[in-house]
Amino acid sequence: MNTKIHSTSILEDKNIIKKNTINKKKTDEINTNFKQQYAYNIKIISDSRKIIKEQDINCDITHIPPSNIDSSSINTEDTENGWFSVLDDQGYERFIRDGHVTINENREVAMDNYTALNNHDQPIVVPKNQKILIKAGGIIVIKEDFHEKGHEPVFLGQLKSTSLNDNDVIARRDSKMYDLNKSGLEKYKKNDLQLKSKDLSNDVLIKNYEKATKKLINTLNIIRLIESDMTIN
Repeated sequence: MNTKIHSTSILEDKNIIKKNTINKKKTDEINTNFKQQYAYNIKIISDSRKIIKEQDINCDITHIPPSNIDSSSINTEDTENGWFSVLDDQGYERFIRDGHVTINENREVAMDNYTALNNHDQPIVVPKNQKILIKAGGIIVIKEDFHEKGHEPVFLGQLKSTSLNDNDVIARRDSKMYDLNKSGLEKYKKNDLQLKSKDLSNDVLIKNYEKATKKLINTLNIIRLIESDMTIN
């Protein structure tokens, strides 16, 4: 997708009045009408923790403000699509709409040379001398040789994706990668919760249910003991 970058226009007041009170009034009006916009940088930590940093896009040269994006490239129907998660060189999670899937020099699945992330926020590593096949839902498996067909495919991972629309992301200059704005971050958090809930095995779910049940029973027993000790005057 080609993104046109327009130079930021600078408005000049040709009728400058050298009065401090009027200048102050103009500044106050600008500050009141100025709307701050933020991008959220998601740092992936080695132990699967994340640090989210807020960045004011009106004060940086990294992002393209929404007002400077070619409107012909924006999805006017406001429909959501799956945006894939990739890792940049600084360890931040970025987002791309689509990309050519390859295997990089580290034997990791990549999209347009960016390391792709799986649902656990980790790279998908491909064993040596193996090729991959992308199945429905972004599932990555080892490509079978002719003599191995009919066997269960070896699962390597699933490309992480988040349902977003064009109003949830902020373009980065000279890059296919995007960052999330506030609405995109909220959808991202919900998506992460859904992915984590899917990872829970039946045994874990049963154990969690048993713990919750025992806690509820203990609470009810305490309430009964308190009620039994109460006297009516």
